[in-house]
Amino acid sequence: MSQENKGENLYITIHRLLALEQYADAEQMLEEHLSRDPFSREAILSWTELKLVQEQSSKALERLGPLTIRFPRDPYYTLASAEIVLQETYVTPTGVTGCWMV
Repeated sequence: MSQENKGENLYITIHRLLALEQYADAEQMLEEHLSRDPFSREAILSWTELKLVQEQSSKALERLGPLTIRFPRDPYYTLASAEIVLQETYVTPTGVTGCWMV
């Protein structure tokens, strides 16, 4: 699937596909992009958002974890990590909890 608007970046294209619930198209586009460039910051961020929509945060963590260790100051990887934390965190009257907290 090619980008509808040639001026549109990958992140916007994937965001549009996710909003339309076209997850298979988004996944195919991201896997093709990541097969060419496995460190693509924009693709990793978009892929993380796809995995969160698919309720596969553990799969996102598996791929993102080594990248955040190798590139701790990368803003795209940091944002992707923050999105996972926000997705898995619950604020209650007694505090903040999450499925990743023990």
